[in-house]
Amino acid sequence: MQERIRELFSGDDAGFLLALLTGRKGELSTQADVDLSEAGVYHILAVSGMHCAYLLAMVGFLAGKHRRRLTAAAAIPTLIFYAVLTGGSPSVVRACVMLSFLTAAPLFRRESDPPTALMTALFLILLDNPFAAKSVSLQLSFGAVVGLLWLSPKLYRGLAGEKKHGRLFTFTTVSISTTFGCLALTAPISAYYFGSFAPVSLLSNLLCLWAVGIVFIGGLAAVLLSFFCLPLGTVIGLVPRLLIKYILSVCHALAALPYHGVYFCNPYLKYWLGFVYLLFAAAWLLKPKGRRKFAVAAALSVLTLAVTVRAGESRFCHRLNAAAVDVGQGQSVILRSGTETALVDCGSGNNWRDAGCDTADELLTMGCRRVDRVILTHFDDDHINGVEHLLARMGAETLTIPKAEGGAALDRLLELAERYGMDVETVTEETHLPFGNGELTIFPPLGVSGSNELGLTVLASAGEHDFLITGDMERATEEKLIETYELPELDVLMAGHHGSKNSTSKELLDAVTPGTVIISVGSNSYGHPAEDTLRRLARAGCDIYRTDRHGTVYLSFD
Repeated sequence: MQERIRELFSGDDAGFLLALLTGRKGELSTQADVDLSEAGVYHILAVSGMHCAYLLAMVGFLAGKHRRRLTAAAAIPTLIFYAVLTGGSPSVVRACVMLSFLTAAPLFRRESDPPTALMTALFLILLDNPFAAKSVSLQLSFGAVVGLLWLSPKLYRGLAGEKKHGRLFTFTTVSISTTFGCLALTAPISAYYFGSFAPVSLLSNLLCLWAVGIVFIGGLAAVLLSFFCLPLGTVIGLVPRLLIKYILSVCHALAALPYHGVYFCNPYLKYWLGFVYLLFAAAWLLKPKGRRKFAVAAALSVLTLAVTVRAGESRFCHRLNAAAVDVGQGQSVILRSGTETALVDCGSGNNWRDAGCDTADELLTMGCRRVDRVILTHFDDDHINGVEHLLARMGAETLTIPKAEGGAALDRLLELAERYGMDVETVTEETHLPFGNGELTIFPPLGVSGSNELGLTVLASAGEHDFLITGDMERATEEKLIETYELPELDVLMAGHHGSKNSTSKELLDAVTPGTVIISVGSNSYGHPAEDTLRRLARAGCDIYRTDRHGTVYLSFD
């Protein structure tokens, strides 16, 4: 089936349909993946009840509207087969059990009872594996269905009233009530696990969900018919292909809107979310009944969200701001002064961390929509592998790199720079750049060989304050650095090579006397940070902050 999809479709069209029909998401481009996520519709690619409902509707249409026995006899094995085909995730098992019960109920002269079917599905899943309760997929799936069953009908009645309305009004009202019903119980789960909330999802769901059903049914029909007649499958596939392009275009446009998403690295946002739930709970409990109090609650929610977002941005209004982002075993350091933003490295050696995503969340929370300069100290994966995701999220003006051998990694970076319209600057000598209310100084590579020793060093200065980043430089090259250039006394030093015992030497510490040292480190097998390094820092009287223990470290200099 996957091979036939690749024959009928290409590029992101194939990647989208593969994800929609089989749950395989690995073939979408980074840009498409980011756009779907940022627009708040990534859930359409997680095989769930929506997909099973489309499949059931397709079976019902083929079996005939009034042939309930035939529909049930065909639908139940089809749903079971689809659950196995897509890997049997809790969300799809839940949907298949529920729909099987609801489909079979009339055959036994029983009423369809969605809550009972939902609880039966939960019982069977937990009976098989009690630890499935910790699954994000299960929590989101059951939260969404509870919201749909309990809250969405109430929202629809509240919006539509008792009057009859036209199709467009009904469609819009159903979409809004369905979206809010799902979000009511899934928003806290998404905030906890993924650290984000997409206000634009209301609009994106309204514009895209109608097309997803057609893509699913049309794409499945095209693939199945192509096994008998390839040209016929190609012709039928034209409609899904056009609609996939429509969905991706809409998501790309919505993901480019300012404040399309908000991120919980803003510490005030969790309080806003709690306030919103209390606000609507109060509106529900207060008498008399009516829609006006809910309209007031909605207006207050929007107003307080704007205040919360602004409060998050105002934390970074100092002369020089910095954030050593917690990206695990890697490095990503944001520098911001005035209206200018620079990023030094963006990568992680932990495959469960997305350095580009984490860094973009922080930048957007600061109010930054585009990075002025991305500076890469060297070309190791744990310093650069998040760059593509970052550029897909927000773009950048200039890429600054060392003049050194980078192999395939450098080729990929240059390709990304061309794709996203970035200027490329290679540093071969000491370079001074104006930077908002301060200055950036970039020192060229000083080592003899090895990527760690042939990297850049970055000094951010504002007034009397200085912050030095040495990449993965080790002791011998650190000695060359302090011999070659006159370095100031530092407020903050970024520990070299994630706290390696061969970096952040006594010679460097004696030369620059930093008050604070930050170690960007995560789960690793190298022994970082080394005990020797921690002892050196303690003897030098430095305050030590580690991203593995303290999370993202924020700095402000007036």
